[in-house]
Amino acid sequence: MADLLDRIAESWESGAIVVLSLLMCLGGCFGVFEPTETPSPVLSGHITTDLTLGAIDKPYILRGYVVVDSPHTLIIEPGVTIHGEKSSIGTLIISRGAKIIAVGTQTAPIVFTSDQPKGQRKPGDWGGLVINGNAPINNGDANGQKMGEGNTGWYGGDDPTDNSGTLQYIRVEFAGRKYNPKKQLNGIAFQGVGAGTTVDHIQVHLCKDDGIEFFGGNVCAKYILCLGSHDDSFDWTDGWRGKGQFWISYQESDEEGDKGIEGNNVSQDDPDVGQSPVSEATLYNISLIGNEEASGLVGANFRKGTKIRLYNSIIQEFGTGLKIDADSWNTFTQSTDGGSFSTIRSCLLNSIRNKDIIDEDSLGQKAFLLEDTTLGNHSGNYKAIQSAPTWDFRTTHALLSTLAERGIEPVKPPQDGFFEHADYIGAMGPNPSDDWTADWITTVDN
Repeated sequence: MADLLDRIAESWESGAIVVLSLLMCLGGCFGVFEPTETPSPVLSGHITTDLTLGAIDKPYILRGYVVVDSPHTLIIEPGVTIHGEKSSIGTLIISRGAKIIAVGTQTAPIVFTSDQPKGQRKPGDWGGLVINGNAPINNGDANGQKMGEGNTGWYGGDDPTDNSGTLQYIRVEFAGRKYNPKKQLNGIAFQGVGAGTTVDHIQVHLCKDDGIEFFGGNVCAKYILCLGSHDDSFDWTDGWRGKGQFWISYQESDEEGDKGIEGNNVSQDDPDVGQSPVSEATLYNISLIGNEEASGLVGANFRKGTKIRLYNSIIQEFGTGLKIDADSWNTFTQSTDGGSFSTIRSCLLNSIRNKDIIDEDSLGQKAFLLEDTTLGNHSGNYKAIQSAPTWDFRTTHALLSTLAERGIEPVKPPQDGFFEHADYIGAMGPNPSDDWTADWITTVDN
């Protein structure tokens, strides 16, 4: 199968010319002959050799669970479209020790989408993308490993710098399945993926479950857009200790959407919330956008023992903007009473319905800035803003540029090779050239 696909990818154009010429000759000699359409290449089962999917004028089809076995590499070239088959819940799974090199471009992104006709596509049409790695997790078996939800492969190990490949300029559309709380498929699941993996310029669009979920590991990601996820846009658990910058979440309604971010140290049904390594996310320039009519949504919920460092971010139009669960003592005590690990600084909360987020002094404030270095010094650490602007995920840059005038001083990201300089609040800068979503994303409904 792999050799056949390689030949198809390499000789599609020339082969089409030869076949068409032959059919024209047959039509001239023997009367009218209607050529049949060449079917799309189908991927199924296990890929047991290195494989390259080149750009052709047909989509590739994922039939059922398609698993890239270790130590092989799947290369996907710019402009390739891959359809997940609805009837078989097509899903692409990268095993531990295998790699995916999927590098699109701004003008030729790689698109994973539904095999249903345009106009009939829906969230949950296919499974999604799963990447398994050898980085540490906090709730594995005696060997430090765990089986992924939906039997999507073993993940976890002892290499925080493990490299599962590269994802750049990728769209994942209409994916995800939610069978029950313990069996779910996300748009993209990073399961024990290490920091050696490169992830940037990713869109997950209209996913049935979480847009992106991190299950442990240390993978870092930037320039990420999740639109219309039916659960959380971003979720982490199992001891994820990664970094993120320039993330955008847009959640539309109470009925079809949950949180912009849900951060956990362990899974929902695990009573030991203090397992190590403890989840610790470091995030800069995040924009979480809700819907003013969706009063039940939460912008960011940190719970189940996670630690969080959140800077230069915007939480806009949620019923509750920021929620730190007091029932998980590990989470709460790291955020209050001098807790030294969780930090939320230079973040704007705007158009939040439930205005009891920080303390009794912040009641009734529709918009305010969190400006202190730690929530442990939360009393008086906010600055009321009487007329903060509102915007959608692709805001007018003039509104963003006014935030500095309102007393918001962004924190300088560390110069560590991952974070980029950004002297503004939110996921997009004040200049039109800062719009990193131009040309390659989608906003279609079906």
